[in-house]
Amino acid sequence: MKSSKPEVLNGIPIPYNASMANLRDMVAISSPEAWSAIRALAHRPEPQALALLVELSHSSDWRFRRSAVEAIGIHQFGQSASEVVSHLLCDPVAFVIRSAVEAAENLGLKVTHDPILRLVDAPEANTRITALHALESLWQPNDFEKVIEHYLNDPSETVRKQAA
Repeated sequence: MKSSKPEVLNGIPIPYNASMANLRDMVAISSPEAWSAIRALAHRPEPQALALLVELSHSSDWRFRRSAVEAIGIHQFGQSASEVVSHLLCDPVAFVIRSAVEAAENLGLKVTHDPILRLVDAPEANTRITALHALESLWQPNDFEKVIEHYLNDPSETVRKQAA
């Protein structure tokens, strides 16, 4: 599982040493501090941290859903939230979908293979690229037909390169 522990996120110090109560307060409103607090939660091994990330993944604000699934993707127990990651692969916001694909890839969630394979046909080139990249680690032999189709025919040169 890929994970880095930066000290700062978008110019805001990440509060790794904050209490769970403080982190919960920090994510109560959309702000740069909220995104830093979510990153801190990603590195907290206690069940309450993952539970709060799961809670945030159901937010009506897509930015919280995106940040939460990204954090779940690097949480040491993120695999236990595989249903949340799978659900967010169908989010109405492409940014959230791409973060869910990256989380699934990072966590090695084989159960997400089929929905990710379907995303290779997404309307947005960036989503197709992200899905193709994830298939590198979630690959199944039946993927070849779909990937070669995009290598040969995708309108985006970048997608064709990723398919290669």
